[in-house]
Amino acid sequence: MAFEVNYNAGGTIDEVGSIKKIDAIGKIVGFPQFTQPYNTMVKLDVPAILGDYVAEYDTPNYEVEIMSITVTCSGYGELDNYDIDVNGQKWFDKWYCSEVKEGLFIGTSTFVYRAPPNSKMILTFHNDSGSSKTLWFGIRMLVNKATTTTT
Repeated sequence: MAFEVNYNAGGTIDEVGSIKKIDAIGKIVGFPQFTQPYNTMVKLDVPAILGDYVAEYDTPNYEVEIMSITVTCSGYGELDNYDIDVNGQKWFDKWYCSEVKEGLFIGTSTFVYRAPPNSKMILTFHNDSGSSKTLWFGIRMLVNKATTTTT
């Protein structure tokens, strides 16, 4: 079995050398601009008492691109749920817990949420079962290497 391919001079092959950088890619709303991963978690110990318990996180003092939020509980009742507010806006309302760690994707590899410096994230856990548990509130972000500080 054989086949033959012909290319015309000045045709497809010459076009490869003239491919230009796509400048518009950086203008796409929500397209990631940062490359350095920055991930953190807040731990919240919830006692065996009915009520609301709060975990707060302030982003660093520079812009970040939020890719996802993770919420994990060491145990929960079927009525237990939580809300997440970011800068005063409700992102998750009465979100019920699940059996496995839950990744709440805010973005993807082609879309992120750009948060201003010192953005406030508040998770309010409604312990409607009244059982004790530990909750972990994780935030996965991208940051600009040039502005990242280690502390």
